[in-house]
Amino acid sequence: MLIKLTSAAHKNQPSQIVLFWDLIKYSCKNADMVQPQNYQIYFNELLHALLSDKAQCFVRLSEDRKIIAVLITRIIGNKITGEKSLLLQSMYSFKVVPQEIWEDNFNALLNFATKKDCKKITFDTSNKIIADRCLKIGCKEITRTYEYNIGEK
Repeated sequence: MLIKLTSAAHKNQPSQIVLFWDLIKYSCKNADMVQPQNYQIYFNELLHALLSDKAQCFVRLSEDRKIIAVLITRIIGNKITGEKSLLLQSMYSFKVVPQEIWEDNFNALLNFATKKDCKKITFDTSNKIIADRCLKIGCKEITRTYEYNIGEK
């Protein structure tokens, strides 16, 4: 089951983002390619975006209601067309799940994106398993990103 964590406090309950912040940070450290020297700036911006609902955090729960995956999304606008897209910024799973459960979670994200008037779901990945799963459900590859670090050999 995929659920969206609440960003703001509700009915005298703290924000779920705040409650699960350490788990979110752990997941992003393991999923995103952020250098340790940039963690402070990265996590400050991420926390601000999550608390202001500029980014969203979804978690996948096991049958016994334990968190087994964390996903960070953002709704972004195309400056030329004005269309909105749901960007899957960060995906981290604590365990491997079958393709059908992965597809169910993707469909939940598709429903969320549709409700937010998004025309596309986009993401970058260097994880071959994620790329293969996305191709199986109809995603198409639009680009590949490469880098060359100047000064490193």
